[in-house]
Amino acid sequence: MNWYGHLPNGWQTRKIRELFSERNEKVSDNDYQALSVSKHGTVPQLENVAKTLNGDSRKLVRKGDYAINSRSDRKGSSGLSQHDGSISLINIVLTPRNEILGRFAHYILRSHYFIEEFYRNGRGIVSDLWTTRYSEMRTIILPLPPLEEQAQIVSWLDWQNSCIAKYIRAKKREIECLRELRKTIISKTVTKNCSDWETKRTIAMFSFSRGQSISRYDMRASGIPCIHYGDIHGHCAFEVDPSKHKLGYVSEQQISGGKDTYLKYGDFLFCGSSEDLDGSGNFAYFNSNAIAVAGTDTIRLRAMYPINHRFIAYLFDSQSFREQIRRQVNGVKVYHPTQAIIKRTVLTLPPLPIQETIVAYLDEQCTSIDTLISKHTQEINLLVEYKVRIVSDAVTGKIDLGGVDIPDFESESKIDGIADTSELEEVDGGYADG
Repeated sequence: MNWYGHLPNGWQTRKIRELFSERNEKVSDNDYQALSVSKHGTVPQLENVAKTLNGDSRKLVRKGDYAINSRSDRKGSSGLSQHDGSISLINIVLTPRNEILGRFAHYILRSHYFIEEFYRNGRGIVSDLWTTRYSEMRTIILPLPPLEEQAQIVSWLDWQNSCIAKYIRAKKREIECLRELRKTIISKTVTKNCSDWETKRTIAMFSFSRGQSISRYDMRASGIPCIHYGDIHGHCAFEVDPSKHKLGYVSEQQISGGKDTYLKYGDFLFCGSSEDLDGSGNFAYFNSNAIAVAGTDTIRLRAMYPINHRFIAYLFDSQSFREQIRRQVNGVKVYHPTQAIIKRTVLTLPPLPIQETIVAYLDEQCTSIDTLISKHTQEINLLVEYKVRIVSDAVTGKIDLGGVDIPDFESESKIDGIADTSELEEVDGGYADG
């Protein structure tokens, strides 16, 4: 069974080598703008991306060329270029011939079923070292409608993707508003300054220690769960439980420091560095009695006397606490909320009975807000799935667009004539060098 299924009357099939010519010219990024080939397409390289040291050995890409990353760990990274530039040698550059519109190529080569077919034609030792070379992809067969029908498909997909992008953007705005509401409720509730509330520095309440210096590359598939910097970096506040969250593992031989090294219920783990100022102060709350350890670039705080851990978690998540950290951190592209900075922060605590009352109130409020956020997130995911499906179905003739009138619409695209996929795909931490 071929990857595209049954085709409508009037459609043809062509091998990639018949529809594209390969561009394989080496250039320097001193002469041509550095571009990245990512899941968001072929785009200008971000300034803070990790750049190659071999800038004189890159591959030329011209405006209108299609670039595709050959490696499986960048699966789905490809797109039509709107710029002349240079990209990493791991990419394949294709120049469309007259039989295929560049924008149609952009859609069909980014469709779900083609991505899987491209991957299937590669080779390697294991899945994450899998590579598909041009010599292996050149014989893949593509479905090809007449040029007029290609243009109709492109216009319809641009329209549909523009509508989807607007819906997703609206949902994201609602999510952001709900998150801001959550922050406001937490901050106003836990930072009151009543006469019976006590002010203490964090160092007077917690013992501090650093996590184990264990590289991600030294993690194992089984053993003792290890909460690494990367597990909590992207979260404002995160309750972590090894039985519910996917973590890396280490062996007992990799752990140093004795029994005190292991996490206890109620421990807090702060990230020792952040790639943005707003993320300074991100932490995890260990909500488990399981055996686990703190990993690289984490700072563990353990209460030295009985406290309401959930109240402290809300307090750490408050805007006033985070602002204390942000005022002290130094950095340009990476910020470091050190132990010394966290130790100097000030906490204002009500009596324990009041802490318990506040926690009950905030749990109720935050649960309601989190439920709404989850609902909007699920709706976004459904829209993304719908977008993936209609692209794959349209470029393989599963949707009959004959006689479909496409209304005038305001394009949501960032690249001329191609719907902006950044609204439709999960952010992958920035563009890879490519």
